[in-house]
Amino acid sequence: MSNLKTKRVQIGDHSTATNNFVMHQSDTPDGKVHISNGTLDSHTSKVTLAHDGKLGIGTTSPGALLSIPAGGSSTPRFAIESATDNNDFTITQYEDGNGTYTMLGQNVKLNSGGNNTVSDAAHKTAGIQFDARNHGALTFVTGAANTATENMQISSAGHVTTPNQPTFSIFGDTNPNYTSDVIYIGHTGSGAAAFDTNIGNHFSYTNGKFTAPVAGSYFFSFRATTADTQSHFIDFYKNGARVGGHTLSYGNSYITATNTAVLTLASGDYIEARRRATGYSLYSVNFSGFLIG
Repeated sequence: MSNLKTKRVQIGDHSTATNNFVMHQSDTPDGKVHISNGTLDSHTSKVTLAHDGKLGIGTTSPGALLSIPAGGSSTPRFAIESATDNNDFTITQYEDGNGTYTMLGQNVKLNSGGNNTVSDAAHKTAGIQFDARNHGALTFVTGAANTATENMQISSAGHVTTPNQPTFSIFGDTNPNYTSDVIYIGHTGSGAAAFDTNIGNHFSYTNGKFTAPVAGSYFFSFRATTADTQSHFIDFYKNGARVGGHTLSYGNSYITATNTAVLTLASGDYIEARRRATGYSLYSVNFSGFLIG
C-alpha cells in the first residue's frame, strides 16, 4: 500500500473560490491542520487544529482547548439556538483598543457597536455583561418582551447599585392635604411636595398610597412636626388595616412624630400613613419607603 503525501486537498472546483473547501497544513510545518475555503493556491483559514489538540475557530493560533476570537461583531461567539424561533442563548463580545466586554444572554446579545440588542421581540430577556472595557463591572440585564434593561450592577469597587429599585421619598413644607386621617402630599396646594423621589411611580400623589409592584420586604418611615399641644399617633396602614407599632408625640411647643416599619407585602398591596387626630397643622412632613428584597 503506497503513501499519498500532500499538504493541500481541495474539494470542489467552483468558479467562486469561497464555495470551495480546502484542508491543508501550514506552509512551514508546525503540526497544525487548517480547514479553509478558497483554492489550493489561495485560501483563508477558518478552523485550525494544533498538534496538542487545541482547536481554534477564526484564529490560527489557539491558546486554549477551544479558542474563539473576540471582536465587534453581531455574530455570537457561541450559541444554543432555539428550535422554533430566534430566542437563543448566546455569548457575544465587543472589543476595541480600550478593552473587551462580553454578554452571556438569553434573547439578548451585543451588536457590532457593542450595544444590547434583542434577538426575538416576542420573548423576555435575561443576561450578564462582563465589562472589562468601560467600568470593570458586572451588569445584570433583564426585561419584558423586546426590552433589555440594566437593572443591577456590581462596580469595580464592589458597590451594588439597583437603579430601578422601587423607592419613594416625599417631602412637604407645611399643611399637607389630608382626607379624614390619611396624610398625603401632592404636587399642588398648601402641602405641595418641595422635593421628591418616586422611582417607578408606585407612590400616588392623589391618595398618598404606595402600591407594591412586587412581593417582598419593604422599609417605611414617616416624620412630621406640629406646633399643636395635641397628642399625635402616627400609624401605617396596609390595605386599609393598621399594621406594626405606632408613635405618640405630645408637648407644649413644636413636637415631632415619627414612625418606621419593615413590612412584608404581596404584589398589589398598598401602604399609607395615618394619624389619629385631624385638622391640625403639620410641618416638614416626610413619608418614604423602599424595597429591601
